[in-house]
Amino acid sequence: MFKRLLNKYRAIITMTITSLIIASFPVGLNAQGTVDSDMVRTALERTDEIIRSAYESILESRSSRGRMSLEKARALQEKAWELFKANRLKMAISLTLQAREEAWHAMSLARLDTQTEGQLTRTVESTYEKLIRLREVIIENAIRDHQTLKLMEEAKNLLEKSTINAKQLHFQLALKLATSSRNLANRAEERVRRILRVKEVAGRKIASMERLLERVRERVNREQDESIAKRIAIAERELERARRFVREGEYQKARQAINTTEKILRSLARNAEGIDSQRIQRRIEETYRLLERAMETIANTETVNPGAEEALAEAKALLNKSQEALMNDRKAESMRLVEQARKMILNVTRKLKREANAEDIMRRIEEVEKMRSEVREISRNCTKKGIERLFERAEVHINRAKEMLRGKRLDQASAEVQITINIYERIKEICAL
Repeated sequence: MFKRLLNKYRAIITMTITSLIIASFPVGLNAQGTVDSDMVRTALERTDEIIRSAYESILESRSSRGRMSLEKARALQEKAWELFKANRLKMAISLTLQAREEAWHAMSLARLDTQTEGQLTRTVESTYEKLIRLREVIIENAIRDHQTLKLMEEAKNLLEKSTINAKQLHFQLALKLATSSRNLANRAEERVRRILRVKEVAGRKIASMERLLERVRERVNREQDESIAKRIAIAERELERARRFVREGEYQKARQAINTTEKILRSLARNAEGIDSQRIQRRIEETYRLLERAMETIANTETVNPGAEEALAEAKALLNKSQEALMNDRKAESMRLVEQARKMILNVTRKLKREANAEDIMRRIEEVEKMRSEVREISRNCTKKGIERLFERAEVHINRAKEMLRGKRLDQASAEVQITINIYERIKEICAL
C-alpha cells in the first residue's frame, strides 16, 4: 500500500517537473512548434551527468537495489535519447526526467543500504559476542537450563541466516534477522542472570540451613525423643535433595526443598529454646481449659456427631499422659503430647461451629419457603410483568442453596439464601406499586 502511494507520488512529481520545464521552453523554435531542441539536449546531458554520479556512488556500495534502480534509469535515458534523435521532444523530456529521478532514487537506495549494512555489521558482531560470553558463563557456573540453550540455538540459527542474506546483498532482510537474533540473545542473557541470582540465593540458604541444623542437633540430642530424631532425619534428607537440585539446575525444586528444611528446623529450634517445665505446664493448663469449653459446647448442643465426644475423650487421655511425662522430666515428650491434644480439640471445635452454621442455614431455608407462600399469596392479583420470571429465579437460587448446604459449602449456601430473600422482597415491592 505504502509502496503504491510512493510510486504514485513520484509519478505526479515527475509530471509536474516535466510540465514546468516544457512550459518554460520557448515556443515555435522547432518543427513541433512547442519545444526547443537545444534545451531538451541540455536536459538529456544533465541527466547523463546525474546517472554517472549515481554510478560512482553505487560502485562504492554493495547495494543490489541501487544497481537495479540505476539500470532502470539507464534504460529510460537510452530511450529518451532515441526519442530525441527521432525529434519526439516531448516524450524525450518526459523520459529523461523519469530517468533522472530513478538515478536519484538509486543513490538514495545505495546510501540506505550502506547505512543498513553498517548497522547490520554492528548488530551481528555484538550478538555473536554476547552468545560467546553467555556460553562461557553457562559452562563456568554449570547452568543446566533447557530454555536458555534453546534461545541461544535459535539466536545462532538466525545469525547464520542473516549472514547468508547479507552475502546475497539482501541487507534489509539480513538486518531484520540479526535484530531478531539479538532479541533472543537478550532474553537468554536475562534468563541466565535470573538463574544466577536464584542459584546464589539457594547457595546462601543451604549454608544457613546447614548451620541451623548443627545448632538443632546440639540442643535436642539430650532429649532422646524419637519423633524429634525423625524430624531431624527428614530435614537432613530435604537439605541433601536441595543440594542435588542446585547441582542439576532444578532451582525451583531446590527452593521447595529448602523451604521444607527451614520449616522443620525452625520449629525444632523454637521448641528446643523454649522447652522448660513452667512453659509446658502453662500449655497443659490452657489445653485443659480449651477441653472444658469444648465439652460445654457439646453439652448445650442438641445433635452432636458421636465422633466429637470420642475425639475429646482421646484428647483428655493425651493431656493426662502429657502431665505424667512432665512429672517424670520427659519434657520433649510432654510438649509433643499436649500439642497433639490441643490440635484434636481445635478440630472438634471447628466442626461444632460448622455444624451450628449448617443448622442456622437450614432454619433460614425453611423461613424462605414460608416466605415464598406469603409472597405468592400477595402477588395473586398482581398484573405486573416479570413476576413469574422472578419466582422462577428465586426457585433456582433456593435449590442451589440446598445443594451447597449438602456439599458443606456453607458460605455459598448462605449467600444463595440471601439472594432468594432479596428476590421475594423485590416481588413485594413491585406488586405494591
